[in-house]
Amino acid sequence: MAFVLCDERRHLLRHGTARLEELPDAPAWVAVLDSADIAWHRLEALPRAPAAKLRAVLAGSLEERLLEDEADLHFALAPQWQAGAPVWVAVTDAAWLRACLALLERRAGQVERVVPAASVCAAEAPAWAHVTLRAHQAWLRWADARGVVEWPLSSVSAQRLLAAAGTNVRWSACPEAVAVATQAAGGPVEAVSDAQRLLGALASDWNLRQFDLVTRHRTDRWLRASWQRAFQDPALRPVRWGVLALLLANVMGAGAWAWQQQRALAERKQAMNSLLQATFPQVRAIVDAPAQMTRALETLRVQAGQPGETDLETLLAAAHHVWPEGLPPAQSLHFELGQLRIVAPGWTPQRVQQVRPSLWPLGLDAQAQAGGWVIQPLRGEPDRRSSEASAPAVEGASGSRGGTAPPRAMMPPPGRAASAAWGRMPPGVGGGPGPSVRPGGMAPPVAPPEDMPEDAPEENTDEEG
Repeated sequence: MAFVLCDERRHLLRHGTARLEELPDAPAWVAVLDSADIAWHRLEALPRAPAAKLRAVLAGSLEERLLEDEADLHFALAPQWQAGAPVWVAVTDAAWLRACLALLERRAGQVERVVPAASVCAAEAPAWAHVTLRAHQAWLRWADARGVVEWPLSSVSAQRLLAAAGTNVRWSACPEAVAVATQAAGGPVEAVSDAQRLLGALASDWNLRQFDLVTRHRTDRWLRASWQRAFQDPALRPVRWGVLALLLANVMGAGAWAWQQQRALAERKQAMNSLLQATFPQVRAIVDAPAQMTRALETLRVQAGQPGETDLETLLAAAHHVWPEGLPPAQSLHFELGQLRIVAPGWTPQRVQQVRPSLWPLGLDAQAQAGGWVIQPLRGEPDRRSSEASAPAVEGASGSRGGTAPPRAMMPPPGRAASAAWGRMPPGVGGGPGPSVRPGGMAPPVAPPEDMPEDAPEENTDEEG
């Protein structure tokens, strides 16, 4: 079996003859069928039909011209065919072609295309005559706009064809048949080797792998071929260098940017560590500067006796600020884990929803519970739309204190905030023997007794520092 190896630009790399199992390695193969294995038929108008039924339509159109059963034949349309226009159809034995492809793909590799050794010429192109030797006999391969035939050169049909052809013929021959072809042509003949003939067949646009012989995984092969062409085509060498330079620039730029970010992060961490050591010299080992700073500040706050954001004094002051006038006094208080639960009548979910916006600036939030409500730290962004939608449901729920929470700086000072706020709570807070507040042994002052005269002077709860 004759073979040729070429690159993407059809430059001959290697040629020769070998058995199937001895063929060299190649990413893909193109099979070339001899002219004697293909019959050519012309249709004046290709019938319009769906792609799935096109083969059956071709078989029906050529039924009267075929010598064999259409089920045993393989059909292939000319490149760039159009429905309703004249078209050439190549016909060959289906079982034989399928067996050849299976054997070649099993021994050599993937066969991407199947092309004829000679195809029909265009109407304005000259006829092509090629002479070969087979078993010491010269054969004429003739191709023109009327089709492709192959006869013995000495046959009557070949002589009549040459006599009617005239001079508009392009002659060629294999090196062994140049003398015979020169005598038949009456002039010089181009010598074409088998390798050159196979390379010429590769330039054909034909592909007989159609219908049931269409190659699978066409996308994968196209990607593989494009990848090989991108890395092997000399014309794309500047593009390859440009892409490589761009990738290197991106990698170097990303590395430089990452180094700058790491350096800035290290500088910020060092600044936080320096601030922690300068503010709290007693801290020796620094593991997490923000967390250690927070713990140190919390320790100073506790030592100074200042209430925290979720301590009892702060929550009582916030409850006093939003407590509406005219509402019954609280019956009991429960404080634990930064939450203050107030048991008092009249606190409906609508009323609790209305006072929530007054607590948000303080970093607090409210939630309705059975028999009262709970003040707790604010978590996440407040839902202002739901609060505004429920605001008109209760009139005067914000009380006489304006309905807007004061800023943190205006909260009562540490130590006196609890008593001052408690003194302005509605009378009767506790409602019985005393509130159930036990945060670390502290309890808010009990509400003034009911038998206290109205004109009795109010006790000054503020203490001079």
